[in-house]
Amino acid sequence: MRRSHGAPKIFGSTGRSGHGFALADPLTEAEVTEAESQFGVEFPAEYREFLLNVSAGGAGPHYGLAILSRGGDSRWDWDCTAADPVKPDRLGQPFGGEPAVAAAISALDAHDAVEPNRTDFPAGGYEAARARWIQDDDALFDELVPLPGVVAVAHHGCGYLDWLAMTGPERGSIWTDGHGNGLYLQRTRSADGRPLGFFTWYMAWLEASEAALQRSGQE
Repeated sequence: MRRSHGAPKIFGSTGRSGHGFALADPLTEAEVTEAESQFGVEFPAEYREFLLNVSAGGAGPHYGLAILSRGGDSRWDWDCTAADPVKPDRLGQPFGGEPAVAAAISALDAHDAVEPNRTDFPAGGYEAARARWIQDDDALFDELVPLPGVVAVAHHGCGYLDWLAMTGPERGSIWTDGHGNGLYLQRTRSADGRPLGFFTWYMAWLEASEAALQRSGQE
């Protein structure tokens, strides 16, 4: 695929952030186990199999599958540059799916509803009240995002991400953040509406890319 003259037409394959159709080496069983131990979670079966038998990341949907690697500090992390660093204490907690997403959004909406209004401070004090509100808003967002039990595995650009559920009843499923803030997650679905797991999500990208390259070869 990399050598095809149509490769530059595949979204996310070129440029500084592009994956270039390159795959990192697979991980060993010992490495995967070490990463799981660090994060306090057993990776979903399809993703774990991919890490062991295909690659630690690279060529994949959008700008590529986030590469799981050990950094200079000997800590494991994913290189999804558009996402905040993984919070190890949060990744092993259960992901509650749509109800958890709705509850987090509701909490932020409730805080938005009490944003200070200048007209409520005729005697002054608005700036101090708004500064406190912003500080509380930042703290609340940091408490809620990323949601427990999910990790960003691909970015579309402009902060939009695909997430893999690591825990809970939705374990192994792919979710898309349509707002670019890591909160408004929705199940990623196929063209015919089927929810996608890791394998079907990755294969959908691979099959679509191969079809696009074949079409470009006929032009």
